[in-house]
Amino acid sequence: MNQGKAERILLKLVRFFILAALFVPLIYTEDTLFPFIVGKIVYFQAVIGIAAGLYLMLVFVNPEWRPRLSLLLKVVFMYIVVLFISTVMGVDFSRSFWANFERMTGWYALLHYFLFFVIAASVFPDRAGRTKLLKTMLIASLLVSFSALYSLIKPGFLFQMGTLARLAGSLGNSIYLGNYMLASLFLAGILYFEDPRKSSRFFVILVGIINFFVFVSAETRGAMLGLLITVAIAIFFILLTTKNKKVRFGIAGSIIIFAFLAGFLYSNRDAGWMQKIPGVRRLVSMSLSGGTMATRYIAWNIAFDAWKERPVFGWGPENFYYAFNKYYNPKSLEFSYYETWFDRAHNVVFDHLVFGGVFGLLAYLAVYAAAIGSLFKYWRRGGIAYIQFIFAAGFFVAMFVQKLTVFDEPSSYLVFFVGLACAQTFLADQNKRLSEKEKLPQKKIGGGVFGVWALIILIFFTSLVYFGSIKTLLVSKKLLSAIRISMSSISAAIPAYKEVLAMGTAYIKDVEQDYGKEAVRMAQSNSASKEDIGRVLGAARDALQHSLKEHPRDVYGFLLLGQLDFVSAYYDPQYIGEAEWAYSKAAELSPKRQQIYYDWGKLRLARQDFIGASELYQRALDFNRNISDSYWYLGFAQYNSSDKENALKNFEEAARRNYQWKSPYEPVLVGDTYFDFKKYEEAIKYYEISLAQSEIWVTYFRAAKAYAGAGDRVKARSYARKAIERAPENEHADIQKFLNAVK
Repeated sequence: MNQGKAERILLKLVRFFILAALFVPLIYTEDTLFPFIVGKIVYFQAVIGIAAGLYLMLVFVNPEWRPRLSLLLKVVFMYIVVLFISTVMGVDFSRSFWANFERMTGWYALLHYFLFFVIAASVFPDRAGRTKLLKTMLIASLLVSFSALYSLIKPGFLFQMGTLARLAGSLGNSIYLGNYMLASLFLAGILYFEDPRKSSRFFVILVGIINFFVFVSAETRGAMLGLLITVAIAIFFILLTTKNKKVRFGIAGSIIIFAFLAGFLYSNRDAGWMQKIPGVRRLVSMSLSGGTMATRYIAWNIAFDAWKERPVFGWGPENFYYAFNKYYNPKSLEFSYYETWFDRAHNVVFDHLVFGGVFGLLAYLAVYAAAIGSLFKYWRRGGIAYIQFIFAAGFFVAMFVQKLTVFDEPSSYLVFFVGLACAQTFLADQNKRLSEKEKLPQKKIGGGVFGVWALIILIFFTSLVYFGSIKTLLVSKKLLSAIRISMSSISAAIPAYKEVLAMGTAYIKDVEQDYGKEAVRMAQSNSASKEDIGRVLGAARDALQHSLKEHPRDVYGFLLLGQLDFVSAYYDPQYIGEAEWAYSKAAELSPKRQQIYYDWGKLRLARQDFIGASELYQRALDFNRNISDSYWYLGFAQYNSSDKENALKNFEEAARRNYQWKSPYEPVLVGDTYFDFKKYEEAIKYYEISLAQSEIWVTYFRAAKAYAGAGDRVKARSYARKAIERAPENEHADIQKFLNAVK
């Protein structure tokens, strides 16, 4: 084949797959676990895997398509290498390399983003190529905007509410959408000055307006703050560099107007009309101490403590989870159980400090410094227009600022590396390279050598795409199917889970832990035979033990194993000791996590070890005396040990701290305690709380007795009649005897 023809075919194919990768944010896989994540990463890795194989062939045909060296390329490569070292030296190589189904942003995925950056910058090397790359990116962003706006027409589309408040679109999260749209606005600015044609500029303006509307409607405070800070820096830069007095006066006037407007909006932040303005209402209500910021401060402090333990190369990418558990702060539970399981610091600086230590953080910061610094030098040499430089540098500033309160996910990684690719095309001397390429003589390619090389590449990258991406997708689908089957049939769920486990996957831990979680739920449902439950528990235990052998620092895995053995103990008492060991191991890995002691205490209560249970609950309470659950569990243990006086004190303290009832039986227990102390009015209050949740006959009967004790015979008879209506016949005699007594 002629070199020129082969080169043209390969170049078109590589460009096609690179442009196809830009549509990652639109991917949604309903039939997989984490449908907004798994499909996106699998699609991206598959597309880039194919592109990488074709690109190697292209370079073989014409070496002039190799990456052009620049400071930015060297620094980004260094960043990838440093994180690989952290992956190898970290506490869990597998988690660092692959991550898990919920994130899928381990080093393996990061490598694909790096390949995207290198290939995109190499095959779209000039203004025309950069324009095509950016225009396709904006088309993809416009479709993402439409996916968000479509929910206004069809509420429930992609789980959206059908209102302008907190749009999410195909990204599945309003924070992700806001960050993605922020990037698209700056990339649109670069494109506007890249292509002077009216049709192109009209397209950019139209997309910019729509994307800005969606950006505001997403109400992502970090992204909005990123935009404001970037604009402020840009204004300051213009004031320093422009010599045009009219521009300076215009900017000064704009600053005054903006300051007045900001002050006015902030002073009216609680006004009713303010709550109707999308975006602005959340921005002016932002607090640096309350809400999610409080939990972020906790995570940042934990990150700093964890970094001091492993300061050089850190814990490894994706291993913040382990650091958070080890240095867990009991204050986290004040904000809900959800806020106690962090796998990110929600701050790119602290994340990298834990992921890669001081070298990882410096390498990451160096990427921004190299991009902005190199663009600045390039502008000073006249290589890039003034306003285009402001948008290009502003892109990196905005990306960094918004990541100070959030973490990266598939789409934010994509737009960041698109920005890097654009910067690389500005910085590398591509025009010179192309002129040299055009002078190369056309020659025939040696069919044998090229054929062998192409076959090797084909086999390698086909295997990579299948085992690294397609198989992952299949496993995720099978796992979701197994979960759905387990909801209705234990016996059918057993082979379904075994099939998934047998498939083998880099994300096997997710499968094993999910099986353990479902096994506990299935066993507690009592909807199957003892034999089936035993088979489920046995298989799930084997899976969890294998997972913990591979990931011995996994607190959640030991907690699950403890729960599994606790349930198994109802069928075979020998597992009580196993459950004790699992809970003790979990506590060893996360010494101050209250949930471990809550579960562990339940095991001891089941063993009639009331003193042991009280000790565990007291320990949890001592970690943080503001948690209502700790008072409740301690009171429950004391009640069972007949220490009702102290039990009542702790029940009262739990109620004072707004304890959230987990079943209708819990308020009944408090009511019974008050009843024992002849505090009938208080007992009635808690019986009524229980009845509001579930109208159980025995609760009506207890309430009837409490009303009788309080002297309200009318209510006592009324509640006794309701009890007799709902009670089984063998209980009627006792209730009727009570009714006769209160006539």
